[in-house]
Amino acid sequence: MTPEAFANNWVNAFAKSYTGGSQGHDESTQSAVDMSKFSAMVDATDGLAKALMSGKYSADVKAVLATTQKFDFPENIDMLHFAELLKARMSANESVKTACDKLLVAGKAAVINSKNTGYSTKNAKGIAIYLPATFRVEAKYLTLSFAKESLWDDMIQTLLKRDLAETIVNDIKAGSLDEMRNLVASAAGNPESADLYRFIIRELNYEMYTENALPASLAEEFKTLFNQLSGAIAR
Repeated sequence: MTPEAFANNWVNAFAKSYTGGSQGHDESTQSAVDMSKFSAMVDATDGLAKALMSGKYSADVKAVLATTQKFDFPENIDMLHFAELLKARMSANESVKTACDKLLVAGKAAVINSKNTGYSTKNAKGIAIYLPATFRVEAKYLTLSFAKESLWDDMIQTLLKRDLAETIVNDIKAGSLDEMRNLVASAAGNPESADLYRFIIRELNYEMYTENALPASLAEEFKTLFNQLSGAIAR
């Protein structure tokens, strides 16, 4: 029996065991992947990562993640379902749409067989990938070869920067400094996140001063908080 035939039989037998077989009736997922096509799929994930890092798309990604197929750990999502939903949401964005198409082609080519049983797994398509809805990457994830060799973790961390900056800017525009106060309070004890805070400082400087989005009533306290944030990073 060839490796591909063996893998196909494995997936089919596994799913059958959860549909009235030895495991009764339960939810399950199982897939087989042709590893000779894996590097092409990783290249396609890099393409999508580059596209999503090229603009302010954190809100779109968050919206898509809300309905993307997830598994026992919610930060573990179905990659192909995510790409399908993202393509539909951002169909007017040619670079993201093209990147999603390439990832779907590469991912589907890599999956030899995929079977699901039960209702909650209905959108599983054979490949899972790490993408937490908070965009906060666990330290251990960064030690993985995939994280070191791909742009996926860089994309997630870029989404975090832009999401946090957008949240603070919108809060200020609405007349509140609560989010900025929280950020300043956390910055003092997180020197390892200096790059994140530098990005937010640049965004705040642009939005509040260059774009004149700062409400006059918040100007004095904002300046104090802005200086405190800058000082925390400088130390």
